[in-house]
Amino acid sequence: MIKKNGRKIAAIAIAATLAGQNLHAIFALDNVLKEEQPVVVEKTDEKEPTEDTSKENTESTPDVEKEPTKDTTEEAKKEETPKEEVSKEEPKGETVEATEEKANTNNKITILHTNDMHGRFQRNDKVIGLDVVAAIKNQTKNSILVDAGDTTHGLPFVTLSKGQDALDLLNATGYEYMAPGNHDFNYGYERLLELFQNAKVKSGSTKLRPLAGNIKKNGESLFKPSAIKVMNVNGKEIKVGFFGMATEETSYKTHPNNVKGLDFEDPRITAKAEVKNLKSQGADVIIALGHIGVDESSEPTSEDIIRDVDGIDVFVDGHSHTAFKNGKKVNNTMLVSTGEYLSNLGKVEIEFDENNKVVDVDASLINKSQASSVTPDPEVESMMKKIEDEQKAALSVKVGKTETHLEGSRDKVRFGETNLGNLITDAMLNETGADVSLTNGGGIRSSIAKGDITKGDIVNVLPFGNFIVTKKLTGAQIKEVLEFGVENYGVSFGGFPHVGGMKYVVDPKQPIGKRIVSLKVNGKNIDMDKTYTVATNDFTAAGGDDYPVFAKLPIVNEYSALNEALENYIKKLGTVNYKESEGRITTGKKADFEESESVKPEEDKTEENKPQTNKPNNNQGNNNDKTDNPKTGDISLMSYVLLGGAAFVGLRFSNMK
Repeated sequence: MIKKNGRKIAAIAIAATLAGQNLHAIFALDNVLKEEQPVVVEKTDEKEPTEDTSKENTESTPDVEKEPTKDTTEEAKKEETPKEEVSKEEPKGETVEATEEKANTNNKITILHTNDMHGRFQRNDKVIGLDVVAAIKNQTKNSILVDAGDTTHGLPFVTLSKGQDALDLLNATGYEYMAPGNHDFNYGYERLLELFQNAKVKSGSTKLRPLAGNIKKNGESLFKPSAIKVMNVNGKEIKVGFFGMATEETSYKTHPNNVKGLDFEDPRITAKAEVKNLKSQGADVIIALGHIGVDESSEPTSEDIIRDVDGIDVFVDGHSHTAFKNGKKVNNTMLVSTGEYLSNLGKVEIEFDENNKVVDVDASLINKSQASSVTPDPEVESMMKKIEDEQKAALSVKVGKTETHLEGSRDKVRFGETNLGNLITDAMLNETGADVSLTNGGGIRSSIAKGDITKGDIVNVLPFGNFIVTKKLTGAQIKEVLEFGVENYGVSFGGFPHVGGMKYVVDPKQPIGKRIVSLKVNGKNIDMDKTYTVATNDFTAAGGDDYPVFAKLPIVNEYSALNEALENYIKKLGTVNYKESEGRITTGKKADFEESESVKPEEDKTEENKPQTNKPNNNQGNNNDKTDNPKTGDISLMSYVLLGGAAFVGLRFSNMK
């Protein structure tokens, strides 16, 4: 090793002697002569479920409801093997068999379930429709219809009555139990309680009841934690126990004022207490209704609860909008969820032996295609039509006026700034108090003419029922988001970013990813390292339009529907007077913004911009000076010729044995 290093040093010394300068380049030879490179192995630690050491709740007595004794028969359905994979695709090739009942000797019940409908109650090319759900429920003997939350708020169809039409329709459809989701609190918890109390009951049957043991006010449960429904199957009584839980995220995934004074406790505490309670009441099967979800950012997830709590037979889940085609078996519990927006109806068949012990649980989804063959329930269908007709009058109510035409046409909002886009993003800031806001042009579906503004105008502009969320982004991440939005500037793009609280300049001639040449927040150059609160809609926040960054970041808070925020802001203004453009989004040349700190240019790695150490006073070490000093340049060129020869001789010498 000493000899080898000695030869190496000798080689470098020869090169240095011959060249007499540019020692930084010569010593770079040392890197070439190195034989080994360090290898870095990254290790990722997998998070393990944590044990729950919290104390159990005191027991509570669940509601017990008995069904009238019936001599019923149950269909023998071909069973499928549950799969343990999450699927976002609709199941195909299955049929709805509820209409063809066949006699059997098995004791079987069916749990029909939904989650995250967000007011999508009316039939269309994607939504099954509550009238069809009602028909399937009526045709399925020994069945119970339940929901896992985020149901009463979303589209104007349910928000115009502040949820009352939603509760009336759910009761008419035949729902019996529901775990409240975070968006069900969007009217305020007092209103939610009022809705359940005032809901109309279908034909005198038991009204829909909310279940949630972990929502507390002054130490007491706001809702009943659990209930038992006694069903008569083939002459035998089966006690079906239900308990409900809401995500702790509800405290910030609705406007904080909506849940002021409420405490959302760890749902694992509720689960342990209610499983014990229901078993003591003689429940033959225990079903959890949880608006919890499986998103890794949630703590705990529904799977965490299942792993920590024994005795749950079926867990009907919501919140993460996940679809399990055939359920997911976690330990001994069947976890089920239908996705979102009533695109599927969940079906869980539970079979019991002669001693009422659960012997089989089979889960599946009925999708829109399969449900299309079912004739809608006429009562629920008529009820929805009546609500729609009544809302026409409500939609004509004036909420304000505008002195200017508010531009929302497709050929404008997908290309650049419009005053309607500015109004909407300002409404988002008004709602959230965020630093900046962003919404996609494709979500703006209509213009508003000069004159009076009605509720119907706002619904036409924002028909999707999207709600507002906030996330934390650095200045660099905001720039990355905007760079994506203007990748194809000048071409129609549904994700075109309309903004509030900031302004940006686009140079379409620059390479993709470097087109934002100026970016200011509230009049100041953006700080790439600073963290900003960004308000956007839930579609974009989830990575809609293929937006980067957003989907990987946790939600800080959730707010009201975008159309509601716009309506409230217009009411606040009274008269809207937005000019066609405020210069929030403009084009310009990069050269005009070279000195701007809003978007720092990439570091120039040429020699003249590098820090110079031990630089000779005659500047001969700076090779970029050769154009200004020909003589120095000639000397520098000669030094490289000598350097090449020296390197060759030195290397030969170092390799001599």
